[in-house]
Amino acid sequence: MDKHRKARAVERVLFAMLLAALGAAGFFYERFRTEAPGWQLVGLIIAGMCASYGAYRLALNFTLRKLGS
Repeated sequence: MDKHRKARAVERVLFAMLLAALGAAGFFYERFRTEAPGWQLVGLIIAGMCASYGAYRLALNFTLRKLGS
């Protein structure tokens, strides 16, 4: 049960980081929406969110694998 609790805690921390990345994307959109072309800004934000999600999944898989062994 202790490993399961640690895994859930790690998942919550990583998910909070993913939510922080979403908040940062909103901030950057509001900050630069008048300075950059819309297609470029939205494309960069989508790329950043995809990279954040990929990093989230990699970190989650890595930590769960480490807790499993």
